[in-house]
Amino acid sequence: MKGGQILIESLKNHGVKVIFGIPGYHNLPIYDALYDERDIQTIVATHEGGAAFMADGYARTTGQVGVCLTTAGPGVTNAATGLGEAYSDSVPILLLNGDVRSEAIGKEVGAYHEMDLLTFTRPLTKWNGMALRVDEIQPLVNKAFYHLKTGNPRPVHLTFPTDVLRAEGECVPADPSPYERRPIEGEVIDRALEKILTSKRPLILAGGGIIAANATAELAHLVEALEAPALFTRMGKGAIPEDHPLCFGYSRTKFAAKLVAESDCLIALGVRFTDLSRETWETPPQGLIHVNIDPSEMGKVYPPEIPVVGDVKSFLHQILDGLSGHKPQIDRNWKESLLAAKNEAQGQMVSKPRRVFDARDLREVLPRDAIVSVDVCVPGYAMFSEFKVYEPRTYLTPTLFIAMGYGLPAAIGAKVAFPERTVVSVSGDGGFLMTCTELATARKYDLGVVAIVINDRCYRSIKIMQDANYGARHIGIDLQPV
Repeated sequence: MKGGQILIESLKNHGVKVIFGIPGYHNLPIYDALYDERDIQTIVATHEGGAAFMADGYARTTGQVGVCLTTAGPGVTNAATGLGEAYSDSVPILLLNGDVRSEAIGKEVGAYHEMDLLTFTRPLTKWNGMALRVDEIQPLVNKAFYHLKTGNPRPVHLTFPTDVLRAEGECVPADPSPYERRPIEGEVIDRALEKILTSKRPLILAGGGIIAANATAELAHLVEALEAPALFTRMGKGAIPEDHPLCFGYSRTKFAAKLVAESDCLIALGVRFTDLSRETWETPPQGLIHVNIDPSEMGKVYPPEIPVVGDVKSFLHQILDGLSGHKPQIDRNWKESLLAAKNEAQGQMVSKPRRVFDARDLREVLPRDAIVSVDVCVPGYAMFSEFKVYEPRTYLTPTLFIAMGYGLPAAIGAKVAFPERTVVSVSGDGGFLMTCTELATARKYDLGVVAIVINDRCYRSIKIMQDANYGARHIGIDLQPV
């Protein structure tokens, strides 16, 4: 068995069903191994950047690893923006590439597509590695999936010299055991329970970690057990249905800031406290219980009263067990005032005049489980507040790296994962033009993605900033009509 075949068999061992990418000289041994493969679907994009975004959309909607396959040099650099987005938003993408022959690695001998790829991708990945012998391929893939499936789920990059991919070797049949969720230490749970049970104004903040851990059902149970209001961060949109009576929306609003200021216990679940999620907060949260699987997040922004490093799903199970038989001590007057304010705000939203493109109109015509991929654009910013999401993994958008061009290819990745569901991309014309060639990919594979383009003939968000800060001195913003 050749190295390329060993790589494909190793991926199959870990449940890979789809590979997005583009063939090139250095990865042809891998593509050749896919020629007779029936268990892995191959989606060939028009650009490696689009392929990386497709892998991202696939990963966000399925909760599985999205795989992107490129050639060396420019193939990897083209995919780098997708890696950056996935790294910022904690999305498990595996980037694979064929590389120059092993004897040329690090020598700068002018080999075709030669580049120090591991140094290049190190800031964009959780871990990266290279197989310099054919017997290193399978262990390297196993280690990659360990990093992808444990801790903070960020991208991993593996590179394989062409001679290694052509060499003969063996692949050991394997059925990797599932990665176990470790319980939180009992002492930590006891402290958290005491804080929660004595709180009069508990507030729950749901982050992307809830969705990554598949803990949305447990979150809903906690909200209902405590009768506590819940907010969500940008990555946490979809963690709780937005028509749930105790969902109070996005954490960045002024009303959310008021909730944080009034709360005596903020239960932050799978949250990083990024600038965009707390921009309006004028006071630090009180009685902070911060749960995150990444220890580096503890105290980075706010010092927690009770830091909890570990799996948020395990934490919720243990807390819910501890709450059994206890009645919430919530301040009823506070809760009723919040519900009244929420009802008033919803009434104002209903009466708000509708724009030519309005997220409320889109929501009304889409099924409840429709998947929407929103690019970086002015209407996309409005959609975050106005487009209500009812199920996890149905709202995709770049939240921190904020890369334009994400919308359409990510939607294609989602449609590959769920061909029977409605999938819609929403883009401004600027972002759409960056990856619009992926319409050819959707057509090639008969993927019925609905692409909505707001055609205002300019980079509108930049125009707005030039109007506000530079005396309407417009430069570099005009676009040809799409």
